[in-house]
Amino acid sequence: MRKLWLLFAQVVTVALALLLVVQTMRPDLLPSKYQPGGITVRESEPATLVRPGEIGAKPASSYSLAAKRAMHRW
Repeated sequence: MRKLWLLFAQVVTVALALLLVVQTMRPDLLPSKYQPGGITVRESEPATLVRPGEIGAKPASSYSLAAKRAMHRW
């Protein structure tokens, strides 16, 4: 029984390795259900800049406001 289990484990390992190699090197050989779907990339709208004076914060080059907020949470 142990030899049968070892044979089964080796066959499954080799089959999965073969599938990985084929999917990586030649994905066109596999049916479409095994091929990963394409990724759609969309371009987002550019971010609008907010001047520090408009929101009452210090300039972005200063971390003091963020440090004060972080210290008050602890």
